[in-house]
Formats: sequence, C-alpha cells, structure tokens
Amino acid sequence: MTGTHDLHGQGPDTDEDLVLLVGTADKKVMAELAGLSGMNLSESGGIVIPEIEDALKDPKAWNTQWENAMSPESNGGVVFSPRLWYRSQVEEFKIAAKANRYFMDALYGEYPANFRGTLMLQITIIQDIFTFGTTQRFDARWLQADRSVREKHVLFSLSRICSSANNLHDARKYCPDELNLAHLSDSGKPLIALLKTVIPVGDLRTPPSTLSYFPHPDWNALREFHETSNPGEFEKLSYGRMLVLRTKLISHVIHTIFRSFMDLPVHNIQISKVHTVREEIQRERGISRPPPPPSAIVSRSGCNSKVCPKGWDNESSVPKKATLLRCRNCWDKQRREIKYCSKECQKADWKSGHKAVCGNPLNFDLVDEMAASSSTALIRPPTSKYVPIVGPAKPGFERSMSLDHQIARLSVHSHLDYVLIPFTEAQLDPQYHILFPESEMKRLFRVVREKAFTTGDLEAVAIMAHAMCWWISGGHYNGLVTPAIVFNQMQTEFYFEEVKMAVTQMEERRRRDPHYRP
Repeated sequence: MTGTHDLHGQGPDTDEDLVLLVGTADKKVMAELAGLSGMNLSESGGIVIPEIEDALKDPKAWNTQWENAMSPESNGGVVFSPRLWYRSQVEEFKIAAKANRYFMDALYGEYPANFRGTLMLQITIIQDIFTFGTTQRFDARWLQADRSVREKHVLFSLSRICSSANNLHDARKYCPDELNLAHLSDSGKPLIALLKTVIPVGDLRTPPSTLSYFPHPDWNALREFHETSNPGEFEKLSYGRMLVLRTKLISHVIHTIFRSFMDLPVHNIQISKVHTVREEIQRERGISRPPPPPSAIVSRSGCNSKVCPKGWDNESSVPKKATLLRCRNCWDKQRREIKYCSKECQKADWKSGHKAVCGNPLNFDLVDEMAASSSTALIRPPTSKYVPIVGPAKPGFERSMSLDHQIARLSVHSHLDYVLIPFTEAQLDPQYHILFPESEMKRLFRVVREKAFTTGDLEAVAIMAHAMCWWISGGHYNGLVTPAIVFNQMQTEFYFEEVKMAVTQMEERRRRDPHYRP
C-alpha cells in the first residue's frame, strides 16, 4: 500500500509523497495485522486483496477478486466483519503510534476535513437529485433500465472511485454488501434506497449539518459494542475514521452512478494530505527531501476558518501570490499548522471555537466536535416556516424521491395545491403552481392528494391529474402548465405510466356529467 489519502481537498496525490499514515505501516506492522485478522497477505496464497492499479486496468477481474476475498464461500471460510476491522485498526494505530509520536496528531488533523468533505459530498448529491433527478425521471428510468445497463454504470463507478485513493480502495472492505456488483445491478431498488438515505426527511430547504450514515446490521452491532465498551482514544479514532471512510466511499460511488447514468459529467476526486506532519515524520526518519518553493507551501492548504470570508477554504482557491497567516501558538507548541487568510478571520475563528484547541494536544472528542461545529457553520436557517402537509407513507408504499420533493415543497408553501416542475427553475415560478380558487374544489382535491401521497393509490393519482387537467384546460387559466406536463410529473412521482389513459377515461365519464366537473 502507498500513502494516498482522500481528504476531499485539492491537488493530485503521488507515490512520491510518502507519509506514515493508515495503510503505510512497515512490513512488521503488516505482519502483525495479518496475524490478528487471520489474513494471508502474501502473494503465494490465501486471501489476496486486489491492487488499486487493477481497478482501471481490468475492472471486472478487479471486482471479482474483491468480492471473492470478502466472501466466505470463496476465501476458505474466513468471515470478515466490521468488528474485526475495528480491532485490526485499533492495533495498527497502537503500533504506528509507538513508532512515531506524530502519528495520532496526523489522524486527528485529517478527521475534521474528512468529515466536512463527506458532508459536502452528500449535500452535492442532494442538490444533483433535485436539480436533475426529479425533472428527468431518474427513479423510473433506473428501475426500468436493463440489468446490463445498470451493471455498466455500477462497475464504472466502483472502479473509478476506488482507483482514486488508497484509503477509498481499502474502505471497500467496510461495505461488501452495499457495493456488491450484483446487488446494485440485479434490481434498481438498492441504489435508490442508498440515495434516499442521504436525502433528509422533511424540510429540504436547509442542507444537513451532519452526515447520513448507511445502516447495516453488522455496523449497527459495532456501534452498540463501541459505545458500551468504554472506548479509549485509539478505539474512538478507529471507529470514527472507519465510519467516515465507509460513508465517503458509498456516497462517492452512488453519486458517480447517478451522474453517469444521467449522462452528466463525472467529477474527479481531488486529493490532499497533512503535509506538516509528513515533513516531521520524514525528518525524524532521516529522509532528506528538498524543500518546496514558498509558493508551493502557500498553495498546499487553504484558510482553516470555519467559514472563510474570502472563500479560500481549500488550496485551489488560494491565489498563487497570497500569504496565509499561521497560528503561532499551535505551531510552536504542537507543530500543528493552522492558517488564516487575515487577522480578522483568525479572530473570528478564535471566538467560534479555536480558543479551546489552540496550542493544546488533540483528542478525538475535541476533533469530532470541531468537525461538527465547522459543518454547522455552513448551514443558514430558512426564512419561511415548514409545516408537514401529510404524515409518513403507509406500510407497503415507498415514495419516490420526486414525490418526497413535491411534499417538501408543499410543506413550505402550504397555500398551494400542487407544484409542477418540468424543469428545475419552474418550482419557483408561480405560473407552474396549481392553486384552485374554489374552496370546495380545493378541499376535495386535498383529500385525494393526501390519499395519493400516503398510499400511492393510483386511482387517487388519476383523480388528481384529471382535476389539474380540467382546471388548466378552462378559459380562466392563464399559466404555463399543460396536460403533458401533468402526465409527465405523475409518471415521475408515482411511476404511473398509464396515467394519461386513466385521465382520458375519466374525462369521457365527466362529459356525460351534466355538471361538467371532474
């Protein structure tokens, strides 16, 4: 293994940039870990984890090797579990910490950035789903796609993401069930379930302030064990780091599948590292390397403030000739590099939390709090009130992501009867809002709407669609909604492909009604 670590930062990684972090222990460490976990890491036989380089060279063979290594049916009966990886990680940390006094500080330093980067990734997933997925019928298209089509996008995403960084490649052992190729390809439902895990329930106007973790019985059991076992620093850091890496890998993979399937550009994963700690480790080991030019030092990291007013929150956003200010107390006492774009930014960060850690040794509870507080600082409260218009779905009915979005919009704008969204910006355009002026029509429509939203009853859906088509077809309506827009949205939100036929039949019955009402 090399020392590549994905911190959701900027700047490509290289094998030349060696750092003793997780996954870079020497042969003695690896031998001890192999003995602990029962793994045979030699090339002569036993369980062999595929090389990261093979992910892009031969994705199918690479994936098969990964799945065989994790399967007791294929690996000789070895059962891997999160608890085993947890124990192995704790032992690895203990060994590495004895070998180098900067090891734990390096991991403490990366954790908040890793947490925040994963949170920003999940927020991006939510934005993409409601920008492209709800208007382009992702749910229905993915479910209806041929298995071979789904498999192509899943394999592409797995190989691309896992090849981008060693810690993401290694994290695949934390999610063998969720990222199993057949599991994600045979049916479209598992991917949709993973995507919906990221989407917050209820009010969608405010981005989440903490991570959405992907549930699994074995990980639920590990959480219970960890929380009740009086964990120390090694245990806390091991569990927290494993959980974030697992969450980041799954989030990256499902996001890439979504964008690939929707024919959207697929983002490259950017890499950055904890350079200061690396240089101290190299110095202690007698590794001589020429110092980088000053401009390279400046560009290696951004402003460490929770919310930088200049937007210099990563190295790519820092102007080439800009100078960042270093917190002298952190550097002199702990050799910890904390940078700011200005004195004003440094003072603001001091008041909002840096005071508690300035110059002090780190521990996991402290960095976990730093990660949470830095993420919360990104969230701005909404200005309008959210009032749920319906309760949860009834047993047996699984709402689509598009329907969840519709309910969220109506819960903010409760005076509206429906919001038609043929394209993303339409949800803010009053000309695409349905608002019945007659109180009795509104009351009856909302009764049927609640039934459709909570049970998915297709007759209720057809009645809703018929009522909207009847209203917009009258001479009193001057908006932009057409029957075609209504039909498309009902198909997207309820997977009701025959809605047009159902509405046509209802319209024929209506014409025989002397009152001409739906």
